[in-house]
Amino acid sequence: MPVKKKMALATLVLFFFTLFTGCTSPGSKKDGDKPPPAKEEDGLAAHVRLVKTPVTDVRARPDPSSELHTQALLGDRVKVLTEEGEWLLVNVPDGYRGFIARRDTVPLSAAPEPYRKARYYLFVAAPAVTCYLDPQLKKKSGELFLGTFLPLTEERGDVLVTVLPDGKKVFLPRRSTITVKAGELPPRRTGKEIVATARKFLGVPYLWGGTTRLGIDCSGLTYMACLASGVRLARDADLQFRQGEKIADRADLKPGDLVFFNTYPWGGPTHVGIYIGEGRFLHASSRSGVIISSLDDPPYSQTYAGARRYLP
Repeated sequence: MPVKKKMALATLVLFFFTLFTGCTSPGSKKDGDKPPPAKEEDGLAAHVRLVKTPVTDVRARPDPSSELHTQALLGDRVKVLTEEGEWLLVNVPDGYRGFIARRDTVPLSAAPEPYRKARYYLFVAAPAVTCYLDPQLKKKSGELFLGTFLPLTEERGDVLVTVLPDGKKVFLPRRSTITVKAGELPPRRTGKEIVATARKFLGVPYLWGGTTRLGIDCSGLTYMACLASGVRLARDADLQFRQGEKIADRADLKPGDLVFFNTYPWGGPTHVGIYIGEGRFLHASSRSGVIISSLDDPPYSQTYAGARRYLP
């Protein structure tokens, strides 16, 4: 094929890939272009604070209009590296470093004692769970999101009791949580469970850097779906591609495998989704939010970069 025709075809593929997925070229905003995750040792000398809001933004600069890197959830421990007025530069649990609003946090030293001594935690296992002020689950207190870890302070049959970082005592239905030992993840499950979790996000709007049902991006969806099944992935698509077992042949794909896409032959993948079977995958598209697409349809058929498996 003449060089000019090859270039024109590549440009056309790039256009449709960007149009349907919201992923862009190197040097532009995309999941793989966020700053590299912070190293653990960088935060060893820093003091620790807890997120006290259901979700808080982690931004590129101490400015609410700056790029959203990712989000942190209620109860997350963040390591404070520096302070800039009402903003804190922190390391967050998913590996990112960015700025969060000081008002959305509380010092670990000032938080309720269970955050320092609890042996067991509850993990929110549904996209969103309502917490209540009473054990009868009638007076609503607020909403918690998938991936939230809170200390378990009491069990009352089908109701679990916890305390929020601000000291408020709340009650949650047991069916929407998983009990884990402090510092541990939920039990490892199967690829089908990854799919089951991801399906609960169908219809959720796309949000660059988002991790909740209020708005989520492609690698945020895969990160959270896998976390609920006991696997903590890297936060970004290109880094997730470096983990797990390589699936060389599309014919060997199983539900729960992650499928990756790349517009260019260089660099890491720019988009990721969750294979659900029969040539289809579930993903967060910037145009349509969380949807199901076919691997055989353009632009995905031209930009497919491979797959990885993390659970059987």
